[in-house]
Amino acid sequence: MENNINGKKIIRKVIALSLAAIILSLILLFRLLDFEIINQYFLIAVIAVSFLVSGYAVLFKYIKHSDKQKYIYYQTADFLFILNTALIFLQIFFIFVLFPATVEQDSMRPTLNDGDEVIVISLGKVERGKVVIVKVDEKYNEINGTVKDGDLLVKRVIAGPGDAFFFQNNTLFLNGMIVEEDYLPAGAITRDFRLDEILECPPGNECRIPEDFYFVMGDNRQNSYDSRNFGLVHKSQIVGVVKYRRMGFLDWGKVK
Repeated sequence: MENNINGKKIIRKVIALSLAAIILSLILLFRLLDFEIINQYFLIAVIAVSFLVSGYAVLFKYIKHSDKQKYIYYQTADFLFILNTALIFLQIFFIFVLFPATVEQDSMRPTLNDGDEVIVISLGKVERGKVVIVKVDEKYNEINGTVKDGDLLVKRVIAGPGDAFFFQNNTLFLNGMIVEEDYLPAGAITRDFRLDEILECPPGNECRIPEDFYFVMGDNRQNSYDSRNFGLVHKSQIVGVVKYRRMGFLDWGKVK
C-alpha cells in the first residue's frame, strides 16, 4: 500500500485539499451563513491545518521522504480533504435547506419557549401567520439597547407586502377583515396599534406595507420587542421559517 503513493498522486491530493480549503475559507470570509451553527474557530483551525499540510508538499521537492512518510502524509491530506468537503456540504445544506436552532427568548411564549429546540427551513415560503427567524439589520431597523445589529429574533409574520392593518380593542383588522389569532394564549392583550406609528404614509391614502417588507410580532405580546418597536423587516432579513419544535426524545411537532 505504501509503495503505491507516488509524487503525482500526492500532488493531486494536495491540489484537491487546497481547493476545498479555499472554498471553505470563502464561505467563512463572506459569511454566506448568517448565523453560527458550526463553531467558527473550529472551521478556522481546520482551514489553517489544511493549508499547512498542503504547503508541506513543497518540501517533497527538496527533502527525501521514505515510502512510509509519504503514505502518512497522503492519508493525512486525504482525511483533511474529506473533512473540508463534509463541512462545505454541511454549510451549503444549512444555507439552502434547513438548520437546527435553539430559542433564547420568551417573546413567542407559549408557542415557543426559552430553550426550545427547533428546525428552521432556510428557504421556506414566508406567509402571514408563519413563525420566522429574523436578523436585525441597522439598515432597516431602529437599533437601541434592547437589540443590536445582527441579532437573531424569532417572531410571527402578521402582515406582508401590500397589506393594510391595525389593532383595535385587542383585535387584528387586516385588509378590512377581522383575523382570529388562534395562536395567541388565552387572555393575551395586544395594545392598539396603527401602521402609521412606524411608517410615513401618504396623506389621505390608506397606509400599506411596502413591497418586500413584513410586519412581525411575538405571540407574548406584552413582552415582545418587535416591529412595533424596531420597524418593518425586509425579506432579506428573514433567515428561515420555523417548521418543527422538539417535543421530546425523537419527537418533533409542527410549529403553528
